[in-house]
Amino acid sequence: KLRWSNITFQETGSDRESVQYATSARSRELSVTCRITTEFDGMTRIDMKLSAGKELYLDSLDMVIPLKRSDASYFHHASVHPTHVWDWPKKRINAGAVKPEGMKLPFVHHLWLGSDDRGIQFFSESDEPWSPADPESAIIMLNEGDVTTLRMNLLSRYRLTVMWEWCFGFMATPVKPWPTDYYKMRY
Repeated sequence: KLRWSNITFQETGSDRESVQYATSARSRELSVTCRITTEFDGMTRIDMKLSAGKELYLDSLDMVIPLKRSDASYFHHASVHPTHVWDWPKKRINAGAVKPEGMKLPFVHHLWLGSDDRGIQFFSESDEPWSPADPESAIIMLNEGDVTTLRMNLLSRYRLTVMWEWCFGFMATPVKPWPTDYYKMRY
């Protein structure tokens, strides 16, 4: 395990549509920086960079998100296989109740976990920076007591030789209502 120091978090800008933050941390071997943008509706994009001063071997790098089990009883995710070749009656469907034993998925571009009242959606354009030991278990949902843990196995037995970069985001649901003059907003 790494011991992080020099941890910073600061607002770097804001306007009517969004607020931007920057955060960073260092260990003896590694540094991480994130550029975070949160838009008016709650969508948050994170651009993460991980670097080492010299070649470094990582046992693993996981993103772990604990959720109240009562707020993570249902799921929906992007199709694991192309829909034109999907054998719906025999293969796992991409929505439903989270089973008591949890579930495992390969990388999917989006995954929503929630309840009838609220939820959170993870999204990422690409699995290019991912290197999990078991690609079929890149994403794991595990139920333990009152907690459902979402674990994304990003890197396993990975040799970091150049800067590692990943862009991902989260969207809380329900989303904030659109402003009445949303058509004037430009991105």
